[in-house]
Amino acid sequence: MIGLDAIQDARNRIIDHILPTPLVPSPTLSDMCGVPVSLKLEHHQTTGSFKLRGATNAILKLAETERARGVVAVSTAPAASTSTTPQPGNHRRTNGRTH
Repeated sequence: MIGLDAIQDARNRIIDHILPTPLVPSPTLSDMCGVPVSLKLEHHQTTGSFKLRGATNAILKLAETERARGVVAVSTAPAASTSTTPQPGNHRRTNGRTH
């Protein structure tokens, strides 16, 4: 199980590299479930997906020597394009392509 400390560490690592996304209440789902339900609108990220958070965290956890060698992502979903999305503060050009 992933602990609260690991979640907070990940948040602190990625905070400068992702967009803040809104959390909005869903009256319909709240009524259906009988409890307050809110939706985190991750489609507002530059990649249109929550995967930017996980990919950014994974890359930032790499040692600088590992990052310097580059990252290869294989996916049929947005994860591959997420890994090639330029991040704030990263001024190096990427030759990332998705297939």
